[in-house]
Amino acid sequence: MRPHLPTDVLVGMCWDRARTELETAGIEFFTDTQRDDSGSWFHFRGPDGNVYELISRTRSA
Repeated sequence: MRPHLPTDVLVGMCWDRARTELETAGIEFFTDTQRDDSGSWFHFRGPDGNVYELISRTRSA
């Protein structure tokens, strides 16, 4: 994993709750939550019109 840059935006949140709150707010999603061995992610359009991705990485054993 690369070191975080000063311009990176890092946010911590409860994954399932974040998705539920976005759905309740009427946010447009492009996919269901996708999952594989590396983690989970989904894409959505924010109120500003930009496309965002939320990612939850699986912790290594």
